[in-house]
Amino acid sequence: MGIPSILIDHEEKVELRMRQIFEKHDIPNLPLYRMMQYQLGWLGKDGIPEVGPTPSRLYGALCMESANTFGGSVLSEHAGAAIEMLVNSISVHEEMQTVGNPSHSRDAVWWVWGPAQAINVGDSLHALSRLSIFGLQKLGLTAELTVQAVSHTDQCSLNYYEGQFLDLSFQERLDVSENQYEQMVVAKNGSLLSSAIQLGAMMASASDSYQPVLREFAIKLALAIQIQTDLSDLWPTNPNSISFRVMNKSKLLPVINALENATLAQKKSLGSIYFKRVMDPSDLPELRQILENAGSKQYTEFKLKQAKENLLQIVDSLDLGFEAKNRWVEIVNAMTENEP
Repeated sequence: MGIPSILIDHEEKVELRMRQIFEKHDIPNLPLYRMMQYQLGWLGKDGIPEVGPTPSRLYGALCMESANTFGGSVLSEHAGAAIEMLVNSISVHEEMQTVGNPSHSRDAVWWVWGPAQAINVGDSLHALSRLSIFGLQKLGLTAELTVQAVSHTDQCSLNYYEGQFLDLSFQERLDVSENQYEQMVVAKNGSLLSSAIQLGAMMASASDSYQPVLREFAIKLALAIQIQTDLSDLWPTNPNSISFRVMNKSKLLPVINALENATLAQKKSLGSIYFKRVMDPSDLPELRQILENAGSKQYTEFKLKQAKENLLQIVDSLDLGFEAKNRWVEIVNAMTENEP
């Protein structure tokens, strides 16, 4: 997933607010806080500051962009920082559940310090996220909106874990339908995008009438991103790239489509590869060929095109200025393009 260049300035402001959160809560000599800062990309395993680019703060930046769309508010920087704490909390837990590593190619917290401490790190980041949102009241947010914001992000967390439950449960199943796939994506990825975008609008005191359409936009964006990710995982731009999600037998849309609609012979061939106890990278060329022969790659590409068209229609329907609409069109295109 590409990061829109127009969000870079937002990312820098969110990063600053995230560091301020730790300045308020850091407890000297307690390694827990160093572990959290490792997860955020600030420290190495040895506690020494990292040198290099900061990990993406995409969700916080989207929160700010949403607020700016409706007039802007400095509160969106703080809300964006809280969202990023929540996202990293979720990432710590998911990396442990899937035996995976962060997207920025560092050893996961659970791998360095063990699952028990990883739970502490994830839960602590979630607590910091909630405390940061409660702190918005001291910065001028009304008590009513503060409570709404906390409720909103808590609901986001619950929805995400519902989606994660479904995602994990799908791995060894043969009967996952496209509707179930979409339900999982909406609950999981859609909740994070929805939380960021809707919270930003809330910080700018946008009319409540915008909230349903913003949620619809976030859900459609999540679906488009996931479909593009599925395509990139199976047909990467770099032919030597091997997707952990494919090797872990996650239910990607092309696979689901083939299991539902391919011929019996194609289904048997697919099952002999995708449902063996351990997949091997040498299986990937045959897997791709089966999905192409079944028309599942073409179908998934059509679904992506359809999802992007729906997104652009939603943007066009919003009562926004020309520049604001163009910025969201650029965001949609960047976040759903092929990864290098």
